[in-house]
Amino acid sequence: MVKKTKILCGLITLYTVLGHCVVGQAAENINEPIAVEQTNSDQSVTTEVKTEEVSKDKAKTKEAAKDSKKSKKNKKEEIVKAPVPPAPVVIEGDDISFDNANGDVYAKGNVIIKQNPATIYADDVRGNTQRTEVQIDGKAKITQPGVNLDGYSTFYNYQAHTGNMGKAKGIVDYEKHVQGERIEFLPDEYIIYNGTVTKCPAKKPDYHMRAKKIEIWPNDRMVAYDAQFLIKDKIIYSTPRYETKIGTNKEENSPFPRVGYDSDNGVYIIQNFQAPLSDSITAEANIGYYSKPGSKNDYRITKHDPNYTFAIKAGDFLDDDDNWIKKQPEFDFTYATKRIAGTAWKYDFNAVYGKWEDDYKTSWHQDYTLYFSRDPIHLSKTLSLSLGTGYEIVKESYNGSQINTMKYDATFSKKINNKINVYSGYHYTKNNDQNSLFNYNNSNVGEELASGISYRFDGKNTLSISQSYDLVNGKLADMYYTWYHNLHCWDMNLTYHKDYDGKDDSVHVKFNVVHW
Repeated sequence: MVKKTKILCGLITLYTVLGHCVVGQAAENINEPIAVEQTNSDQSVTTEVKTEEVSKDKAKTKEAAKDSKKSKKNKKEEIVKAPVPPAPVVIEGDDISFDNANGDVYAKGNVIIKQNPATIYADDVRGNTQRTEVQIDGKAKITQPGVNLDGYSTFYNYQAHTGNMGKAKGIVDYEKHVQGERIEFLPDEYIIYNGTVTKCPAKKPDYHMRAKKIEIWPNDRMVAYDAQFLIKDKIIYSTPRYETKIGTNKEENSPFPRVGYDSDNGVYIIQNFQAPLSDSITAEANIGYYSKPGSKNDYRITKHDPNYTFAIKAGDFLDDDDNWIKKQPEFDFTYATKRIAGTAWKYDFNAVYGKWEDDYKTSWHQDYTLYFSRDPIHLSKTLSLSLGTGYEIVKESYNGSQINTMKYDATFSKKINNKINVYSGYHYTKNNDQNSLFNYNNSNVGEELASGISYRFDGKNTLSISQSYDLVNGKLADMYYTWYHNLHCWDMNLTYHKDYDGKDDSVHVKFNVVHW
């Protein structure tokens, strides 16, 4: 099976709300911006300041001059050893007052508080630079990359990177439209109480999730408690606990209906259901109906752990090339991605053991894969290289076969401009349609040159063309032509697949909500 390469139009870096801790110092009762810089409380710095003052008082004597010279030399050495202080906090407003003794600061009228990359806007602010906190009783706005929130009764501690905002509404994690009675900020997490989440930007969204408590770890996962999923005002599904991967790791399973069509299976509709069995164990079902094969359902129970996931799966499963497999059951262990000793390399491990069945055969299937991948190498501002390698073992009881294979992947990605992206990659594996017992979730060809181009016409329409070239047999294997169209709150993907290996060409149409 050819896994379609997705071309990224940009890299997103997530930040937590507000930046480094600071302690303030400013002038008292002034109407100009206050730059509040960090003060080092270390005793050595205090000693330097006192030594410098004594040197100035005795500057007329030679001994004092020597002391002053020595003090400056020592101070210079100590400053070199000291860490670079964080960016200062700048406070602007029509009326600002500051108490240098206790650190209290007050600002009124068009107040702007800046600490790169975050900015707070308000009309009335009080805070304390010694405790590194601000309090805004009225309306406030917080902005920074990925975050744009409006609310009331805002508190923030910029040393601990914690705070909260009442009656909050806006955007979190770049595209999630959220609102809640209260939003809590943590260094790497947002918690929404009695709130909603959607990616539909409409004033009255086509769909949304509401829950008593929603935890969001940007670009990682989202967990909702006492969650309800609504299309317009109609509740279609509810669960005591819902968890899903988000961002670059997002899962295909959506709590909202998935509707589509493909040549082999006809028109289909699929609904995902989840139910928590404990804080770390979830039961899940995908209930689907296809106009050609009829009802096709799959089920799983998953144990979630910070270091691994373990799932028991059963039912009918479909891969990207419209190949069906029945698992009855399958045990799937996935070790969490780990970085190697702080390097640019990381590794994954996956082990599968289960009973697989198709229209012709049944086999106890085993698949063990260890894979190493590297962070993209940026060869220029617009050109990057992604590398990966690994080892896979596939065993089948049906015929006693075993495949031992290395895996190699290298892909160049080039951003021509804001509209055009191209890629070209080399992929190698022996686990392919020619060698494997089952044509499910594997490569169509063993040694592949994959390439493609995408053109974004506007914010709603993108056209991509990709191809797979069989290097062993020296021929074109597959061509894919895809039109992506954004329907405001829904996505449509229309793909025409041209198969050069004797199979019929196919058409695929998918309608999905713009999910998380």
